[in-house]
Amino acid sequence: MLDAADFDIDSDDAVAARIHGTGLSVLRHDLSQRLQQLKGELVELINTDYAAFIGLATALKAYAPLPQNDGDDAENPLDALDALLAAARADAAAMAAESRALLERRLALRRSLARAQTRRAVAESLAALEARLASLAAASESHADMQRAVAEMHRLRFLAAGDSSAGDSSKTRIDAAAAALARLLGGATNAALQNVLANKPGAQEDLKNCLRNQALVDRGLDAAGLELRALILPDIDKLAQSHSHDLDAFYAAVLEYIRDSLSVLLHVSRSVFSSSSTTTTASAASTTTPPSSSSTATATTFDFLVDVVLPIIWDYFLVPTRAFYSCSSPGIPDSFHCNYLSSTRFVESLEKSFLQNPHGSKNEDEEHSFTTDTVDTVLLSHFRSHPSTLLFWKRWNLEVYFKIRQKDLVSAYETCFESNILMIRVLDSKSGTSIDGFQLAPTSALLTTLRKIWEKEDIYLAPLIAAFYKFSLQCLNRYLVWCSELAVSLNQKLKELNEPIPAAVTTTSQISDTATSPTAAPPDTETQENSILTVVAALLGDIGRLPVVLTSLFDDCISEKLPLGFPDSGALKEQLLQTVKTLKDTVVTEYQSKCAAVLIKRCCGALDEVSVVVQRTGFSSNLATTASAYVFKILSPATEFFTRLSAAPEQGTGLKDWKLLVCEGVSAKYHAIVAQQLEDLAKLDRYRNRKKATVAEGAVTAFDKIKRQMAMDVEQYRIETASFLGDAGVAVASLALLEGLVK
Repeated sequence: MLDAADFDIDSDDAVAARIHGTGLSVLRHDLSQRLQQLKGELVELINTDYAAFIGLATALKAYAPLPQNDGDDAENPLDALDALLAAARADAAAMAAESRALLERRLALRRSLARAQTRRAVAESLAALEARLASLAAASESHADMQRAVAEMHRLRFLAAGDSSAGDSSKTRIDAAAAALARLLGGATNAALQNVLANKPGAQEDLKNCLRNQALVDRGLDAAGLELRALILPDIDKLAQSHSHDLDAFYAAVLEYIRDSLSVLLHVSRSVFSSSSTTTTASAASTTTPPSSSSTATATTFDFLVDVVLPIIWDYFLVPTRAFYSCSSPGIPDSFHCNYLSSTRFVESLEKSFLQNPHGSKNEDEEHSFTTDTVDTVLLSHFRSHPSTLLFWKRWNLEVYFKIRQKDLVSAYETCFESNILMIRVLDSKSGTSIDGFQLAPTSALLTTLRKIWEKEDIYLAPLIAAFYKFSLQCLNRYLVWCSELAVSLNQKLKELNEPIPAAVTTTSQISDTATSPTAAPPDTETQENSILTVVAALLGDIGRLPVVLTSLFDDCISEKLPLGFPDSGALKEQLLQTVKTLKDTVVTEYQSKCAAVLIKRCCGALDEVSVVVQRTGFSSNLATTASAYVFKILSPATEFFTRLSAAPEQGTGLKDWKLLVCEGVSAKYHAIVAQQLEDLAKLDRYRNRKKATVAEGAVTAFDKIKRQMAMDVEQYRIETASFLGDAGVAVASLALLEGLVK
């Protein structure tokens, strides 16, 4: 039989050597090659001793057959290998679990050791701190000793923060040590502050050291702020009590107090807290403890003026029981306006005098002036975004103030609008009732309202510029609506005056009642028409003056109040003047045409004499040498009306256009009458010529005499028209046609 020892193969060693780190496919490949090798060696042995091999087959018959086993390793070596691998994996998993348990136990032991070391470090640090505090309380030590105590406190807080299992006794001792350190720091800081105010030598350096020690402690800046607040609060209270009824005087006193009494303190605190982040880091490095993130983050945004002084001042406006709480109430708009402007001036003075670049190099003996040309944007941003500053400005309810002002202005503005054109009265410029030459009360009220907003300083506030500008546009739009309503009234009244009054059937009793009860006779039609024409002339004059006045108001007042760098003031100006353009494009033309019709009707009354002149001239034996008398009467009603307006201020182009419409209408009517007369005369002349056999050469006919008279009349009418218009160069289309008709 073949023995495994003959081949020098130890299967256990082979499996054990390759079980770790070898894949199943690799093992399968190696075993397959080994099997082929064994088969080759078996064939060689058979060939070498064939007879022995045959004898082996005969000898095996004497042995009993081996039991059948489906999982036999010889028949299926891969299954056996899988079983070995599974067992090996199970052993490895058990060993890994045991190793993991050992590692966790070691980690727990290390944590326990770290906690024990932390508790020991806390106890040692606490004992050292208590000893230092006792030494500091017993005798006056140097700032270096105080700084070491502060650094030890800083280290203790850091260690205690990492010890979550600290007992109540340790926490109580830490709090007691912190309170004792705070008392020591407060006493030292207060003493240093008093020395600074007393101008003692070296006091500023002592205060710097005290404030640096405050900055090293967690929330040290808050503690320093409390110390500084307690120092200056009595002085500011005295100022508030002394000037409780005069806000301007209080603000002036505060500025003087900051400039005279707090300038040195302000300079020292800024020199400390502006670099406290660097100081904290350097101190932490020297004591080999990590810096407090809270003190580093807070130090870069702490300022004595912004975080200590100004919140005290703002409290007088925010607390209901303080002196100036009612100053920001918009219920009394005049007082609110005055107090708000005082507050804005105070803030501007603060920013200009104390919030400029404060980090320049200053010696202790120098005068601490903070007015420079360089603005510290970080400090300004810190001041403007500070919670106390935001609360102070929020206290001033500008929205309510604007609504109250708007209501007052609208109430006075709306009372002057009258929609009945016969009820409107023209203002007298000589008596002083008109403003800037405006002749109607609504126009004067419009200008008065706009000037109250933009020219006077008792209503306008800079933050409300957009609201007041929108309100100005609304006032102009209200004026436009009134002009449209007045146009409707104009049409209605003219229609009523031109319609004949129907005759009413009256009884005898009504006649007797009328006779016995005298009543005031209504004004005649011409008087009412004159009143309407006068109002329209005044309105056209006001509309003509509005663009000039509004342009001046915008250039002199509104543009000066726009923010610096405003992108497009021209668009705002155009928007303001758009209402007047709308008036000229819509309402003015309608006014002119309707009122021109009234004057045309009056002027055309004189044209009824044209036929009389034609008849008289036709029967006259003399040629005409002068114009007819009726020509001088044609434009006399219009001339008389516009002459009454000559004393009024300049009416602009509105009246010129109105006069031109009158001339066009009268000339068109004159042209129609003359054309009809000439046509009738031409027919009559042709008829007469047919009746007569011959006409003497050079004889002047009636048609010639009449046409000559008409030519003279038209020429005189042209002269009268040029005089009426005031400009001989103005072209009247219908007049040109009339002149061509009589040539």
